[in-house]
Amino acid sequence: SQSVYPVASFATRLSEALVEAARSAKKGNPLTVMLSEGESGRHFFEESFLARHMGIPITLPGDMVVRDGQVFLKTIRGLIRVDSIYRRIEPRSIDPVAFASSYENGIPGLVQCVRNGTVRVVNSLGCAVADNRSLLRHSDEIIRYYTGEQAILKTVPTYHGYDPDQADWISDHIDRITLKTVSHPETLIRTRPETHDMVLKGQLKKLFAMDPRLVIAQQIPEPTKLPVYGEEGNSLVPTLLRVFIIMGRRPYVLPGGLTRIANTGSEQLATGEAHHWLKDTWALRSEKKSVRVKGSRLEKSIAGTDSLLSSRAAEAFYWMGRYLERAGGTARMLSTLSELRWSELTPGERELYAPLWEGIVRATEDAVPDDRPRELNSERLLQDLLLDKDNPASARSCILAVQTNASRIRSVITPELWLAIQNSIELFETEFLEDSSNSLVQGKLMRSIVESTDLIYGAGSRTMLHDAGWYFMQCGMLIERTLNNVVILSAVLPYIAERQWKHLRDDTDLTALLRLLGGLDAYHRKYRSRAYLDRVIHLLWRSADFTGSVKFAVKSIRDHLSRIREFTGLSDNQDELHQRTATFIEWMDALSLVDIFPARTRELDKGLTERNLTVEKTIEEAQHTLKEMKAFLENLHAGLEDQYFSHHSQGREENS
Repeated sequence: SQSVYPVASFATRLSEALVEAARSAKKGNPLTVMLSEGESGRHFFEESFLARHMGIPITLPGDMVVRDGQVFLKTIRGLIRVDSIYRRIEPRSIDPVAFASSYENGIPGLVQCVRNGTVRVVNSLGCAVADNRSLLRHSDEIIRYYTGEQAILKTVPTYHGYDPDQADWISDHIDRITLKTVSHPETLIRTRPETHDMVLKGQLKKLFAMDPRLVIAQQIPEPTKLPVYGEEGNSLVPTLLRVFIIMGRRPYVLPGGLTRIANTGSEQLATGEAHHWLKDTWALRSEKKSVRVKGSRLEKSIAGTDSLLSSRAAEAFYWMGRYLERAGGTARMLSTLSELRWSELTPGERELYAPLWEGIVRATEDAVPDDRPRELNSERLLQDLLLDKDNPASARSCILAVQTNASRIRSVITPELWLAIQNSIELFETEFLEDSSNSLVQGKLMRSIVESTDLIYGAGSRTMLHDAGWYFMQCGMLIERTLNNVVILSAVLPYIAERQWKHLRDDTDLTALLRLLGGLDAYHRKYRSRAYLDRVIHLLWRSADFTGSVKFAVKSIRDHLSRIREFTGLSDNQDELHQRTATFIEWMDALSLVDIFPARTRELDKGLTERNLTVEKTIEEAQHTLKEMKAFLENLHAGLEDQYFSHHSQGREENS
C-alpha cells in the first residue's frame, strides 16, 4: 500500500549519461560499449543485466584494438570505432603498455587514446584511487586540494596500520573500531596467499596482528539498526546503505539502493560477502508531492540503430546452435534405436540394425570399437552418449556447452531463452543420475532432452530479435544437422546398398534409417510407397522441402548468410561464403542419382535383375559424393571462422 519510488529507469539514465560522455569525443551517433571481465567476473550478472537494458554490447579487452590512435571494436562488419567505454574492470588490466603488470590482457594503447581525446572512459581512469582504503584518512584534504572547497560529507576517521603511531592507537581501541582490509579481499588473497583463511573468515584482528599494514581501522558512527526477521524472530541489526549515483550534466541518485546487514557472529560490519547480507532498499515518497519534469521533449526520430554484433558474440551464437542441435539430435536418434530393445533382437535383426548404431557412434565422434557394431553394448552406449560428462559429444556435455556459450552473451539473449537453457540443465540432476541405467528412466530422459532443446529453440525464436546473432545460431544448427546426417550415411550406405535385392521384400533397414534421420513421415507423404534406396537418397540429399535434406540445409544457410550480410554491408560479389553455397547448390542440382544408383525405382517396381545391381560402383560413387558434401560443410565452417569469427578487419574500418 506504500508509494515506492520506481527504479526501473536507472539503466536508461545510465545509458543517456554514457551517450552524453561519448558525444564529447564524437558528434553524431556515438558507439558506447561496456568493458567487462566476462563471465568469470564477480559482477557479470549485474553487467549483463545493465548491458541488455541499455542496448550496448558487453566487450572483453580482446574484443577491441587500437589502430591509428583510435579504439575499434571487432565485429562481423570489421572494425567499428568506439567512442565511449563504460569501464567495469580494474585499471591495472586495461592497458598492459601504460600499466606495468603481469596481466597480458588489456587493450594496448588505450590510455594514449584517452590522453588524445579520441575515446572517453567511464568510470574515468584513476577514479579507483577512492577504493584505496589507505588513502581514506586523507580524503578530505584531497577534496580540498582538487576542488578548492571543503568536503560537504566528511569522511569517517580512518587509521592505517602502516603508521606505527596509528597502529598503536588501533591496538588500544581494537574492540571499539571497525577493521577492514586495505585492499579488496580478492586482491589481498591473490597478492598475499597466506592471508586466505583470515580474510575469508573475517579474522581481521588476527590479520592486523600478523601485518598491521594490511588493515585500516575506522570510527564508524553508530549505524542505524533495523528489524530483521530470523530464526529467533525480529531483532535489531546494524545496517548500512549503499547508494548508486550517475554523474553527468544532471547528476542522478537512485531512489533506493542496497542495504548491507551485518551477519551474526562476524566482526562489526566486516568486509567480504561472507560477513554481511544484502537486501533491496525502497525509498518511499509522499503522494502529495508532484514530480515536475523539466525540458521534456519529443524524440526527433523513432528509428532504431542496426544491431551491432561483436565477432566473439557471433561465434558464441554459432556454437550454441551446433551444440543445441547435437544434444537434441543425439537424444532423438538414441530414443529411436532404444525402442528396438537391442538385447532382445535375434542375430539376424542385429545384423540389420548394427550399421545404424555405428552411424550414431561415428556421428558423435566416438571411437568405433574393434569388435564391430553387432557386438555393441547398447546400454553402455546410451550411458556414454547421454550422461558421460567426460564425453564432449554426450547430450549432457552439449547442453552444458550451450549454457557456457549463452552465459558469454547474456546481454544479447533474452531472459526467456536463458531460463529455457537453465531448465534443461536441471534434467541432469539427481533424479536421472541416481537410476540412469533403468530403461524407463533413460527413455524419459531422452524424451525430456528432445523437448528441452525444442523449448530452447522456441523461446529464442519467439523472444529474440531475428538479427545477425539469431541467423548465426541457425547456421550452426543446420551445419551440425547436415554433417551428422552425412556421417551417418557414410557409415550406413555400404550395408544398405548390398541389400538392394532384398528391398522388394523387406525395406526394414531403409525404414529404420528414415526414422533415425527424422524423414519417415516426409517419405510416405512424398512417395506413398515402400522405401527404395534411390528415393530415400533423393529425399535425404536433394529434396527442396524436407528439413533434413542436404540441399534444404545449404539453401537455408545461404538465405541466413544473406540476412547476416544485411548487417555487414557486404555485397554478393564480396561474400565468398555466398559464392561457395551457390556453387555447391549448382553441383547438387547437376548430380546424377541415376548414375550413382543404377538400380532405379522404375526397374525395382518391375523386378530387380543382376544387370541392374552394381553394388561396388554404387558404394564407391555414393561414398565419393558424401565425402564431397562433408568437405563442403567443413570448409563452410572454416569460412565462417575466417570471415566473421576471426576478428579480422577485412579491410573495412568504419565509423559507427
